[in-house]
Amino acid sequence: MIKNNLISAQQEYLKGNKDKAKEICLNIVNKNPDSNIYNFLGVIELTDKNHRKSLSYFHQSLRMDQNNIKALNNIGNALIQKHKYYSAINFLKKAIKIDNKFIQAYLNISLAYLKIKNFKDSRKHLEKILTIDKSNFFAFNNLGKIYYEERKYNKSLNHYLKALELNRHSEILYNNLGLLYERKNKFKKAQLYFKNALDLKPDFFDCQFNLALLSLKIGNCKEGIKLYDARFFKKEKKNKSLINNDALKINLQEIEKNKKVYIIAEQGYGDIFQFSRIGLILKKIGFIVVFIINDELYEFFKNQKIFHEYVKKSDLDFNKIASNQIIPLLSIPRIFNLNIRDFIFNDAYIFADQNKSKYWANKINNNNINVGVVWSASDHLHNYERSIPINLLNKISKLKNIKLVSLHTKKHLDGLNKNLADLRNILFFDNLDTKYKFVDTAALIENLDLVISIDTGIAHLSASMGKKTWIILPYHHDWRWSLNSNKSYWYHSVKLFRSKKYNDWENIIKNVLLDLKKLKSELYG
Repeated sequence: MIKNNLISAQQEYLKGNKDKAKEICLNIVNKNPDSNIYNFLGVIELTDKNHRKSLSYFHQSLRMDQNNIKALNNIGNALIQKHKYYSAINFLKKAIKIDNKFIQAYLNISLAYLKIKNFKDSRKHLEKILTIDKSNFFAFNNLGKIYYEERKYNKSLNHYLKALELNRHSEILYNNLGLLYERKNKFKKAQLYFKNALDLKPDFFDCQFNLALLSLKIGNCKEGIKLYDARFFKKEKKNKSLINNDALKINLQEIEKNKKVYIIAEQGYGDIFQFSRIGLILKKIGFIVVFIINDELYEFFKNQKIFHEYVKKSDLDFNKIASNQIIPLLSIPRIFNLNIRDFIFNDAYIFADQNKSKYWANKINNNNINVGVVWSASDHLHNYERSIPINLLNKISKLKNIKLVSLHTKKHLDGLNKNLADLRNILFFDNLDTKYKFVDTAALIENLDLVISIDTGIAHLSASMGKKTWIILPYHHDWRWSLNSNKSYWYHSVKLFRSKKYNDWENIIKNVLLDLKKLKSELYG
């Protein structure tokens, strides 16, 4: 009887009738509590991301049957979704101990190990699957992903191609292949596989976003801009700046020039500095523009002449501003039909506070060539391995008449937990931006001769101020720096130093040194 009712609940669930499936299950457990029914109730709640409730049902299932491997596996899955990877591993180990051929538990425990960057144990559990089922598609696909994370791209490709032999109808695999070929700088193949994935699943937003980034990187800006809104609907690392989906449906014909256009800042600080010029573009063609800015950036932006008005995000009043009229900053190019030529500025558009600038002018020696340096990015998964080894700066700091000035805040440097004692020739300031973000940094930059930076928000700040800025790029770099050229169409004052291979910082610093010597020769003769 219970088994038949469970089958009925599962059938309703597969039809999409979750409430009906839940009702059947609850009716059963109210009369005859059952481990498998509680487990299935947990599954229903988990699909709706009700993690607390799902875990409660799974644990109730275990109280009735401590050897219920499905409940153990599902607890592991739920804990992975909650980013509690070590706890997940413990439950999944129990499931595997009870049934050493439980393939789903091996897949989940491998994922948990991958999330904590334990590639060895992640691989080990997938390889175990292949001893049970030598044609397991998921094992080959996931092994490809692990080797991709380890930057072992040829091994990654071999496993993806084996997975492809087993299944030519997986949009996930095609997306993975697209990411891999993009990393191998085989952009046409990357495009092909992304499009194959979208042929199978047109609303695969993670893939749409990957194709958007690739399109922008190779210069197909029209397609890139068209797909870029996928950032709001991705499964992985979704952009949460969109307040109302209807804002993306606005078209240019609906926007009246005598009414305010509300634009909300989004993504990183570099994006905000780079794309804030949109305010000037829209002002020039007659629109009234209001910038809704991160609270921590308000003091910096409030005196800039880019937008007509600035509003803190925390001060948003939806009684005065309709949420469906607040447009995300990087959606403006699509809605207003802007192209790359519209973004070309030959002049600075961000300026330092002049009182602050006078203060910082007294902190540096104008008899030197003063060079601001940024070598460390925030510890973030998407930092494109941007940070360079700190010891390489010593080679620059030893040049006569060159004085390096750190543009890192004390808070950032303290977070690095690295010994800075060897950098005696670099000038550090403990009081940089202690009150307001970027206010002191911009004022200090104004007093420098040059900024040398990895790809960070400070590089964009310096470039948007029109300061001579040299940006050091990793081999795999962000889309906005395009390909090959040492110039940027975003900033006239920027020179790009590109890595020829992964982790090739030594050669880049050699090129930086050569150019610094030329600059020194020009200034000192």
